[in-house]
Amino acid sequence: MYNPLLLLNQTTLDKMITAGEIYFVRQDYERGMSPFDKEQKASLIFTPYKTVEEAELHYRSLSDKHRKIYNAKNEEDYAKLKKAASQPKGYSSYINLIQLDYDLHISDQLKKRIRYYVKNILGWYPSKDEGFDITFFLKYGVLFAELAFRQKKKQVKFDEIEKII
Repeated sequence: MYNPLLLLNQTTLDKMITAGEIYFVRQDYERGMSPFDKEQKASLIFTPYKTVEEAELHYRSLSDKHRKIYNAKNEEDYAKLKKAASQPKGYSSYINLIQLDYDLHISDQLKKRIRYYVKNILGWYPSKDEGFDITFFLKYGVLFAELAFRQKKKQVKFDEIEKII
């Protein structure tokens, strides 16, 4: 699975908090699991919010066992966020920020699936010179792709593109 997210670290955590994003929703993040890391127990994503209402809306949309809301102004919660940011052994903690160079990490096989989706599912036929744009975003911890070609745009769960054979 393609994973364009940044690992959570102390600097990023502190910048989010300084910007007023003090509520963090934690949930499972399957895309962060490595099939080669036999010691990995879980992969988690942390999504920051400025208001508790936004965080609760996200939280209520989840059903996974690791879901939790942290308030960074609470000492106990902040200590747990710091621990997650330290990347403890067996756990991968991500922040819902897309890497700036995400396009450099897309495999040739995945590029073929994206092109297949654009041509055969969307019915768009960009020339080689013209191409199309793809950007990624997250909604409640789910990776979406926004595809754009000329004046057309389509948002799709990235899973739908990845599952193409």
